[in-house]
Amino acid sequence: MHLKKASGHARSIGSAMSVTYPYHSLEDFLTANMLTVDTQLDDGWGASFPVKGRKIEATVLFAGVTAFSARTADLDPTETLTFVNNFFCWITAEALRGRPGRAATSAET
Repeated sequence: MHLKKASGHARSIGSAMSVTYPYHSLEDFLTANMLTVDTQLDDGWGASFPVKGRKIEATVLFAGVTAFSARTADLDPTETLTFVNNFFCWITAEALRGRPGRAATSAET
């Protein structure tokens, strides 16, 4: 699969499916769309604070890598990042196989 950023760069993560998305980051998406939550709440001590955001429909995958510490103990930070990104690219490709979708990795945020 190739994930294409708005800049036109593609990243290959498996099969021949290609997904293009118009935003570079979640921040780009949020600033380009109207807020659905925009209010002031009381903090309980008489001061108010703003609550702003946008409701979105999303699926979030939290995944652990078995024996992560043992697998990465002898790796430098760049090698660890490569290990983690390869794992998440693989698991994302498996999750999206045959389905339209969008995935953001830690490197994009």
